[in-house]
Amino acid sequence: MEEIKYKFDQIEKHSNNYTYLYSIFTYIIWLWNWTIQLLIWFWIFLLMWDFENIIADNKYLNSYCVYTSVTFMVYILNGFCSHTFSTLCEVPKFKTLTQYKDTLFLSNPKIMFKIENYHEGKNKNKVITGIESEEFKYLSARDITDMTYINIIISELITNTDKHYVKFFINLELHSADIKTKLDYESQKTEFINRYKANDINNNFTSVSNLDFNNLNTENDFNNFNINAYVKIKDEDPMYISYTSYLVFLFLIPAIELYKIYFNSLCFEYKADKFLIVKDVSTSNRNLGLVVGDDGEVEGDTKSNTINIKDNINKIFVS
Repeated sequence: MEEIKYKFDQIEKHSNNYTYLYSIFTYIIWLWNWTIQLLIWFWIFLLMWDFENIIADNKYLNSYCVYTSVTFMVYILNGFCSHTFSTLCEVPKFKTLTQYKDTLFLSNPKIMFKIENYHEGKNKNKVITGIESEEFKYLSARDITDMTYINIIISELITNTDKHYVKFFINLELHSADIKTKLDYESQKTEFINRYKANDINNNFTSVSNLDFNNLNTENDFNNFNINAYVKIKDEDPMYISYTSYLVFLFLIPAIELYKIYFNSLCFEYKADKFLIVKDVSTSNRNLGLVVGDDGEVEGDTKSNTINIKDNINKIFVS
């Protein structure tokens, strides 16, 4: 138990460091984009203010054309590489809140074992010699999510916000339906580790879990569903929200950073620990080992033998 907790703490620390570095990187990109935007406005203002002198002096004109062309090319490249542009291209594919919720509940969990083989190099650096992965095999899964809080969230978003798009941060919790499933999990994990641990001196095992949306049999098109995509709060899109409008602000009205501010004002991210999707996983074909009572409630201890994955950080509780 101590060894498992130690590994989890290391993963969590690494994740926090990654978030900090990502924030710094995002700020640098924002600063760079605004620098290019201000340069574009500067060249336009200079042309309007000093047009006669620019035209009269060939050397001045050539220098102006070179600097303006380079700046504009970088500006266009930044525009097409922007996260806002890629998001706008996906707007027609955005799901409604109800579709998003149904997709989460209809999907099955996917559990992957991963092992990293490595040894210490000459400079005491970590030399990775191989990474192997394998999916945990089970027979069935069932959603046992408590809908009360999630329905409240959705109702509040629809009635009490002026935003149009929301991005959720989902917590996923997996339960083993019975002791057989837990033992099968440990057996498959041990077999996987033993198969690859001899490939090098050291190895590091992790278990990565997510939801699989590629094989849903529903009336809606959920193929290639992206859990990290924005979700529509309103049925209709607001004015000027399309990649066409984006291109107009990029080329005809060179003020793409102002358009990004407008788009971002319509979006927000929702983080809540209680937005929890819970799945029961079973390696036995017997209704996941659960019993449904006369009142429709699931009987038995569904909280035991838990494999809990939260914010993509994996915890394995061993009793």
